[in-house]
Amino acid sequence: MKQISVQTLASVGVIAMVVPLASAQPVALDTFGPGDSFAPEVHAVRGPDSTAGNPVATGHMFTAAEGGTLAQIRTAFRHDDGDNDYTFQIRSGNANGVNFVLEEWTNVQGGDASDPYITLQGNGFTILDAGQTYWLTVIGQGSATGGWHRNDQSITGFWATSSNQGFQFFLVNGTLLPAARVTLEGAPTCPADLNGDGVVDADDFFLFLQWFADGDPRADINADGVIDADDFFDYLGLFAQGC
Repeated sequence: MKQISVQTLASVGVIAMVVPLASAQPVALDTFGPGDSFAPEVHAVRGPDSTAGNPVATGHMFTAAEGGTLAQIRTAFRHDDGDNDYTFQIRSGNANGVNFVLEEWTNVQGGDASDPYITLQGNGFTILDAGQTYWLTVIGQGSATGGWHRNDQSITGFWATSSNQGFQFFLVNGTLLPAARVTLEGAPTCPADLNGDGVVDADDFFLFLQWFADGDPRADINADGVIDADDFFDYLGLFAQGC
């Protein structure tokens, strides 16, 4: 990665502006089908203490059809046996595997066979980009044993399993994706407002610097797959424009 020297924040200016609320409700992923009725036998996940064995975690890769702030994930995931305690995550990544955790939900309770639907509410800060790939993963805790319900539209994609909670995933091609719907609050109206607090200020600037230093994929402003000086100066341009 190229090194960037920043002398002072004043050299680029600090801009504050209220961000208008977005009203659109685009959908990044939707494998729900007619009647929302799904096959229950697919892609098990078990906690490390489960007597049923592996896998401890499973993940499914999807490409976001639309971009915007993550509002909600609704999926069909049932609990079968043991402790009813799971961790769900949205992660960045690609067909080679998972990367950064973008948002996480802990102590999630699975549904049952007759009503497997669960809903995860977004925190209002996670932004998904249209055309980018993401992973929806679940980790079993304790003795939990559960499983995804399969979508009824025969939509296929990458599926990964892990025998431990360290996410050493093994990929499987051409499998059916689970029943899931990822809805968004709408495309961000102010891309420089990285923390979503409604203003563009020093907090956003230093948040970008942290992402840039960590190699976080959210620092790839121009979405070319590389985090470098181009992204730094592109963000400076957005920052100077405000909203």
